[in-house]
Amino acid sequence: HSLETFCFLQALKILYPKHIYIVRGTFDCSALNRIYGLFDQFKSAKYSHWVSLWWFVNRCLDYLPLVATINKSVFCVSGGLAPEIPKLQDISKRIEPAPVTYSQDYGPEVDLLYSSYQDWAVGWEDSCGRDLSFQYGPDVVDKFLSASNLKYMITGSLAIETGFEKNNGKILQLFSSPDYCGEFYNDGVALQISESLEFKIAHTLHSKNLRD
Repeated sequence: HSLETFCFLQALKILYPKHIYIVRGTFDCSALNRIYGLFDQFKSAKYSHWVSLWWFVNRCLDYLPLVATINKSVFCVSGGLAPEIPKLQDISKRIEPAPVTYSQDYGPEVDLLYSSYQDWAVGWEDSCGRDLSFQYGPDVVDKFLSASNLKYMITGSLAIETGFEKNNGKILQLFSSPDYCGEFYNDGVALQISESLEFKIAHTLHSKNLRD
């Protein structure tokens, strides 16, 4: 139901523009969703002019913002941080809205989408799980949050078994897609954040429920 979900989210954004914010995800480019399901969903559903429709959806995804902040305290990004962006304020200076493809193997835009946090990493290291970007540790996050005057970071770069994990007291790893790729047996979680920045799991979709 990817197209229906996409249309629903866009409708919510139109109805409530000051309350609904959508951040671009790791698979929100044609090079990846051509392989990992979206293209085949459009094809199998037999939508009229489905190829053009698939391209239109990807064109919209190309211009979604890469990051967002909550209450000027929480940094939200699907992937992770970038060596060329030491603080939040540099993002608007360095990055213009534009398509970013998986084959584009360098640059801060790619890093924001595809870099990944590792609790055991120190500084910046070459990614061991992907063929591009970097992996980084708690020290990088601490420097970024401090320089940006932020308190927390939420990232969705890795499939978490329970759907949610808090590291180093500041890094929240959130994964909302249950049973990722039919292989990881992970739960999917929706997170609720209060005005006082208290974090609570609002909903969990368990992987086992999808397989029973």
